[in-house]
Amino acid sequence: MFVRMKRAFVPVALIVVVLGSFAVGRLLRGLWPSEGLLLARFSENGGDGLAHVGVFKTVLDVLDKEYYDKISDKRKLAYGAIENMVASLNDPYSEFLTPERRKALDDAEHGIFHGLGAVVVRRPARYKNLDYMEVTIAAVVAGGAAHKAGLRSGDVIVRVNDSYVFDLPANVDLDSVDEEAVISLLSLPRQSMQKVPQIVSYKEVMDVLSRDGSQVRLIVKRAGESKPIETRVTLAEVKVPAVEWRVLRGSVGYLKISGFTAGCGEEVGKALSELRSRGCGAVVVDLRDNFGGSVDEMRAVAAKLMAGAVGYVHRKGEPRKLLSVAPEEPVFNGRIAVLVNQGTMGTAELLASALKERKLGVLVGARTFGDGLEQALVPLEDGSAIKLTVGKFLTASGRDFGGRGIEPSYLVSGDDRQLAKALELVSRPSA
Repeated sequence: MFVRMKRAFVPVALIVVVLGSFAVGRLLRGLWPSEGLLLARFSENGGDGLAHVGVFKTVLDVLDKEYYDKISDKRKLAYGAIENMVASLNDPYSEFLTPERRKALDDAEHGIFHGLGAVVVRRPARYKNLDYMEVTIAAVVAGGAAHKAGLRSGDVIVRVNDSYVFDLPANVDLDSVDEEAVISLLSLPRQSMQKVPQIVSYKEVMDVLSRDGSQVRLIVKRAGESKPIETRVTLAEVKVPAVEWRVLRGSVGYLKISGFTAGCGEEVGKALSELRSRGCGAVVVDLRDNFGGSVDEMRAVAAKLMAGAVGYVHRKGEPRKLLSVAPEEPVFNGRIAVLVNQGTMGTAELLASALKERKLGVLVGARTFGDGLEQALVPLEDGSAIKLTVGKFLTASGRDFGGRGIEPSYLVSGDDRQLAKALELVSRPSA
């Protein structure tokens, strides 16, 4: 039932507005794989879980039979109920996907991105006494709309067109929110209530940023900049090759991996063979703005560079499980430098950490994103799905990098300087 997949590679095309509400009973029951299976899963946690399911079903049946007015969009109601159930977990990375959003996820797994061409996430933040969620660009897809507009990983989106961006954790009581803190945080104009500024949530932002062919005005905050940055972005579909390679100079090859999408492991194998045939005895592996992706594809790539432990995954109620690879001959045994930045996410962080901790490669760049969660995609009968956090990744040494990231061996800023440093390190004469 559970299909293992990586979390956070969620392009903005996948995020659409789904209005929260309850659904009619018969339609919601038809969306689950089977009502009996759902009840069985709740019963594993004891009778209390079953009682809650019973209450929920009763409410749905009452709405279905007794609501006075006509329910014109039953799909919206059903999806809203499921979305609210998932949102009650208060996990920004678990969510319900409509059939349209699930198809967009399938596209992304094959290197096709829509809209902004970036991974956009919610991250917890605090301002004064206000806990809220920043809408942050986590990774930028090369050649996509965000990349062309000069946006970077780490940029925080604060305005979309004429709207202010503000999002709260799911468990926050709206009556307790400090309005003055919100006004100050967003720098809202203090004007007549007849002209109330429009504030949009994460989901509404993602809806706007998923529309291929449209143009939007974005204002972002960037670390190190004293003032917000304004840019106009033309949203569009982009196809991103999983792997790009070239010879840098002398006997040093360059291997860019944008994400661990379908076929990535095979493409890396071909690229390394080409580099070997050109006499490359060292390689710079570029994982900057690598949005992560499939664990299996990451392991297929790792098998071309190493053997043994890559890391661990820890799931509820289970001992941690070793993620290891058997070497695929010929394994590249030359010098390796790995480029990383704050857009290096998830399974890309796991690979980078394995190469670093096992002293098989040196890391150059900036601290990585810190996406240490494993997720499962739970498919539903009508083509929709639930993306659910089911585990945590640990490095080969057992370290939890979630929320912390991986520290590079050499902290270097600037894309060109990072590449130059990596080239210097792998070109040094052997001791």
